[in-house]
Amino acid sequence: MRKYKGASVEEIVGSLDEETGALIGKLRSLAKKCLPDVVETVKWGNITYLLGGKNLAWIIIYKDHVDFGFF
Repeated sequence: MRKYKGASVEEIVGSLDEETGALIGKLRSLAKKCLPDVVETVKWGNITYLLGGKNLAWIIIYKDHVDFGFF
């Protein structure tokens, strides 16, 4: 079951516990470092990355794990 959803990336990140927040911070930094043109947004209540206006990847935060995946 998804634990954290939000209307903005800041809202999602602000609702996380310290350990999960640190992990999400690392994933966000990695995405921005590897793809400087990537756009970070929220779709379907989850952190989503767009490249060239198209869905590229997502971060979904569950109660007991984090899912980073690609479309």
